[in-house]
Amino acid sequence: MRRRDRTSLPIGWDYTPDRRPARARVVGVDPIGIGTADPEAMTSYIQRVAREEDLPAVHFARHVLASALGRGDVPGCSRDEWGRYFAAIFQMVRGSVDGVGRHASTWTAALEEVLGRNDLRQLTLLPFASVLPPQGLTRPIKHVCSACLDGWQASSTPVHEPLRWRLAVLHFCFAHEEAPVRLVSACRACGAVTGVLGTWALPGRCGGCGESLARPLAEVIADQPEVDPAGLGWQRWVSDQLGDLLAAGAALGEDEPDPLGLPRAVDLAIARTSQTASEFACQIRYSLSLVSLWQAGRRRPSLPAALRICRVAGFPLVDFLLGRFDRLDGSAAVRLIPEPVPPPPAARRIPWPLVKAALRRALESDTPPSLRAVLAPFGADRGEARRLHPDLSRAVCDRHAEWRRARIAAKRSREIALLVAAMRRLHDEGVYPGRERLQRALPPGVYLRDPHLRAAWKAELQAMDLL
Repeated sequence: MRRRDRTSLPIGWDYTPDRRPARARVVGVDPIGIGTADPEAMTSYIQRVAREEDLPAVHFARHVLASALGRGDVPGCSRDEWGRYFAAIFQMVRGSVDGVGRHASTWTAALEEVLGRNDLRQLTLLPFASVLPPQGLTRPIKHVCSACLDGWQASSTPVHEPLRWRLAVLHFCFAHEEAPVRLVSACRACGAVTGVLGTWALPGRCGGCGESLARPLAEVIADQPEVDPAGLGWQRWVSDQLGDLLAAGAALGEDEPDPLGLPRAVDLAIARTSQTASEFACQIRYSLSLVSLWQAGRRRPSLPAALRICRVAGFPLVDFLLGRFDRLDGSAAVRLIPEPVPPPPAARRIPWPLVKAALRRALESDTPPSLRAVLAPFGADRGEARRLHPDLSRAVCDRHAEWRRARIAAKRSREIALLVAAMRRLHDEGVYPGRERLQRALPPGVYLRDPHLRAAWKAELQAMDLL
């Protein structure tokens, strides 16, 4: 048959390479909240995509994203740098995949390539990379609202972790009408504090023991301590400003944001307050030299500094950062509500008699906490506790370790039972329970690559005379 000439194609059809759509190598899931005030965090989205591929996040990055991360046309990472880069990104201190730096741009470009998407920048703060410095912007530690996770589990909303939870300036969730909920980082089951992107991390679950971090709203409100109303009002205003900022990231133009507008915005804020630069610096609690650097354009205000500037001058944060001077109205300046600052560690006194009583209560608890979890409310150091109360500290650690070993053994028994049931179900359907079919039949979070499941799989194949 004669090959059809290209000129005979229908009008509008064009198969040139520049017109071909991106080819997805991974069938991912849709990100949550793009274009809204609560988009999903990039680290949370990576974990959900990896779970759809039946892979832990570390194996998804190594075996799926590696080819994209190692390419020379992906900004920020060459093939020679891949080993060092991959080893660094999964450390707890590197929580910048959701931020504005090299890690965020590299992982976003790689994930967009394998998924065939072009809108994943909105899951990070990359739309504001030209006006926000990366220092102190995002948290390396996972902080979640337990009440939101509980509500999503009870509804049809997929469990995820919003980008707003990753920002270091926010400590409360105001999505509940009953009361604000403090973001928590420690797992109540094991007391572990894990990073936002770990080897076995899943959204809304502890990276150490895998237990859910969700709790009912009434229980959360009853357990959390009282908060200063002034600090709570400051946090509510911060949450509203961050929501408006994240929602505006989806509609930015090509020339927005312009970093050259920040010095003018700072000058306008000082003029709005009718103060000198020195008085303005004292009110926002920053040094005069740093304010002078902002005015000269030699330094960009951090996100906490920009929030304090906007609070004093009465500016919306999004208009201040984007340089929209026509929208900065003449509203009256308001008094800064200071963010609650914890006492410095040097001036803190540890109530060791109360710590000793807490250690004794931990030995009598049905769910024994870790030594870190017992000492956290008092701000005590584990080394100092072991020096002052060696026997109690050792007993708490031993009892928690024994309890955790029992939980791990029970969890492995449940997983083996699920594995055997899935194998027999496939066998009854006339399907050989091979590795790929069996992995698809297992529930999320149960991976056949675990040594105990692999051994149980082979043992069951022998018991069924299939091996």
